Amino acid sequence: MTAPTIAAVAAAHAVQRAECPAIICEDREVTFAELETRSNKAARALRGAGIAPGDRVVHYGRDSEVYYELLLACAKTGVVLVPVDSRLTSREVGHILLDSGARLVFVERDLLGSVPSRDATAVKELIVFD
Repeated sequence: MTAPTIAAVAAAHAVQRAECPAIICEDREVTFAELETRSNKAARALRGAGIAPGDRVVHYGRDSEVYYELLLACAKTGVVLVPVDSRLTSREVGHILLDSGARLVFVERDLLGSVPSRDATAVKELIVFD
């Protein structure tokens, strides 16, 4: 018997515990059903953007529900999530972007100024979130 994947566990919780909180972040609460819906939408968006299994996607932001939605979306699509700490310097962020070969970066709006030029990395697209 193989161990269930994180995506399978989340999907099971979305059925068995749909209205229970999966994430509580400050004053926001996301249920298991909402998390499943949002991560499925994000997974479709990754595929639609041409992100393929094995590609790297960066999350550059603070702890929030967005991170977990993206984590599950990556798990569902075989994409590698590269979390980048929001406390790093622009130079450190640039090194991680270059070293990881990430094609797509999800960046929190107020950290956008810390993201180096895409010309210096393999990044094809930046997606800004609040």
